[in-house]
Amino acid sequence: MAGVLHKSAASGGQPGGLAEPRETPPPCQEALISHVRRIAVHVDEPHPGHFFWVLTEECDDANLWRELESAPLSHDSWRDALHAGVRALEGYAPDPRTGPRQPGEDEDADPVG
Repeated sequence: MAGVLHKSAASGGQPGGLAEPRETPPPCQEALISHVRRIAVHVDEPHPGHFFWVLTEECDDANLWRELESAPLSHDSWRDALHAGVRALEGYAPDPRTGPRQPGEDEDADPVG
């Protein structure tokens, strides 16, 4: 069983000291209509046996992704990290039927004008 590593924002996301709490960054894309945000989960293993989940979001340029959030502590297995990352992703969806949404107009609202 691997020991637990802490991920530090000061060290460029590499394991180190305690991570500082971060505010949730705004979504990359701005739209008039609310669409599902393109958020991906992947697992990083910066040191053998230390697995971190990472959430990234696609920006306006589909070739660019930015990190939204990552595990503050390492997991002992890739699978445990993946499952924890999926739970973190689910936290971005206030309504599990519609998923994480970009801010924008309410499609069900009455038209203005």
